[in-house]
Amino acid sequence: MSIVLETKACESCAKSKRKCGKEKPRCHRCASRNLECSYPLARPGSFVLLQEDSPSTCESQTTTSPAALRNHTSDEISSPTLLGTPDLWDPSGLSEPQNVPPYSNAVLKRFHKTIQANLADWVYKGATNFIHKQLYMFRRPRCVQDAQGSLALYLARTDETEDAVFRTLDDRADQLLTDEGKHNTTSSLDTFGHLSRIHSLLTYQIIGLLDGDIHLRAKAEKRIDTLEAWIQQMMESLRFASSLLSGSGGNNTYAIINVLGLEEIVWQAWIFTESLRRTWVTVEGLHATYNALRRGWASCSAGMLLTARQGLWDAGSRYAWAEIVTGKDLWVMDGRHTEILFSLAMPDEVDGFTKMCMEISYGQERMKNWEAGVVC
Repeated sequence: MSIVLETKACESCAKSKRKCGKEKPRCHRCASRNLECSYPLARPGSFVLLQEDSPSTCESQTTTSPAALRNHTSDEISSPTLLGTPDLWDPSGLSEPQNVPPYSNAVLKRFHKTIQANLADWVYKGATNFIHKQLYMFRRPRCVQDAQGSLALYLARTDETEDAVFRTLDDRADQLLTDEGKHNTTSSLDTFGHLSRIHSLLTYQIIGLLDGDIHLRAKAEKRIDTLEAWIQQMMESLRFASSLLSGSGGNNTYAIINVLGLEEIVWQAWIFTESLRRTWVTVEGLHATYNALRRGWASCSAGMLLTARQGLWDAGSRYAWAEIVTGKDLWVMDGRHTEILFSLAMPDEVDGFTKMCMEISYGQERMKNWEAGVVC
């Protein structure tokens, strides 16, 4: 039987009876006051992973390691300096993936259809399961406008207009690469700019790789390395921004809070961070599954943490979001290690994006058993 360790408040905050944000290596209160910040040894939390002690009627038992689930509290997820907490978004610190059942072509193809349907929601609903509805509310780069407009044109195509639409998609994708060619270093864009251009190119890539048109696919295959490079540059940009934020002790963030309010800043920070993480997973998942179908094998990428709790992504306001966050386990976990949710949660408690990751890892049959109440 394994356990997850629960982080306690730092000794300075505990002694002063002040709320501790539990940031590492120094909490915000200690950093802003230049106080010594040290944490006591962690004690076992209330969450217990049932493994060999728990019987299962499924062929594959839950073998997820404790490190797979980061038992972050609502205070940590609701920190205004969320981007200054690298273990919430940096894949480099995650463990190696556990063994999973062999993939089937049917599951891979179903995953591709799900990605296509999710992308179409950007036109029909103003959001996808990796682009939050609020993400571009205040800042909407030209490349994002072009990509969403091109997607709308693609979805409205007819047999008579298809060739013209495909030429337009080609031109827009080529123009994006030309425009972004000057941003070939990490520091030439802020992290939001990196994420925006990735969303734009990812739109053209999903269409190109999965439509079935030979020309679109050939062009999209040539852009795979570019998208991977942009992903790496975005993560480097985020690490740099995080180091600056940690070095400033969060002073700049708290100055902004005084103007915009804590709840709004916290919600927007989570929206950006979760959109970034889901985008990373979508890109890596698209490339891995495409290569698996094309070549018969694919390399396994690093993992990325996701927030699995249902309702957070779809919350229509910061008030609705805060209500879900307060007092609940948010299930922040490595997207490759979601097997624990079969025993931890009911299907309607888990976010749809997380369930998509679970299906690609553990198969449609096991998902159906879980939804039917069969012990897994």
